[in-house]
Amino acid sequence: MNKYRDFSEDDPLPAERLPLLLKGSEDSLFSHPGYPHPFEFNEEVAAVFDDMVSRSVPLYQEVIHCLVEWAWLTLRPGDRVCDLGCSTGTSMQAIGQQISFPLHFYGVDQSEAMLARAADKLSLLQPLHQIILHHGDLESALPEDCSLVILNYTLQFVPVERRQAIMNRIFESLKPGGLLFYSEKTRSQIPDLANMMTCSYESFKRRHGYSVNEISRKKEALDKVLLPFTRAEHLNLLDCAGFKKRETIFQWHQFTTFVAVKE
Repeated sequence: MNKYRDFSEDDPLPAERLPLLLKGSEDSLFSHPGYPHPFEFNEEVAAVFDDMVSRSVPLYQEVIHCLVEWAWLTLRPGDRVCDLGCSTGTSMQAIGQQISFPLHFYGVDQSEAMLARAADKLSLLQPLHQIILHHGDLESALPEDCSLVILNYTLQFVPVERRQAIMNRIFESLKPGGLLFYSEKTRSQIPDLANMMTCSYESFKRRHGYSVNEISRKKEALDKVLLPFTRAEHLNLLDCAGFKKRETIFQWHQFTTFVAVKE
């Protein structure tokens, strides 16, 4: 693996000074009976996505902070960063704002509405960083020789039968020593504990301003659209792809972040 960067009090990890990134229109899509059903990443969702994710994914900003730290410790000038399911480009924006040497960013998403917002957000990173956004299929769009692949809350929306092929392609696309940063909503295999975690998660969303009706409607819209794996199934995906070095670095109930290194 690439040698880690050294840091000291005079050169702190950039996440210590990472600003709040998520802005945009307030998410009220599920406050009325005509809510999106089934859920899809269309123009309606893209318009409020940044607010939605910050209020729906526990400690989302902290996950982005962790991502920036790992990127800062491992990337070198000219390295390629690929974000699969890049949505509005927040992850690439965070890295690009905190790293002062040039990088090649490659964002992939199947939603043109999301990519349009990513293009606006990432335009400020140029000309220091190169930005390429690609509308298309996740596995076929991956470039070669990536130093960092980001897969945050994306695989859970992909048909189950395609997930191993995508993970295999990620492994192939990484340079030796390259890093995969991978976040998902996971599923517990213990029913009573799973129910308690769901209750706690719904309490989190109420604390962030969603009503009981909004929570119920969104859950219905996501049924058979968001299909979470267990933590063991995610680790098996990584193992079968060839990742021998992998670790869980963050977990809040069902929400889990992994890192994996290609040896």
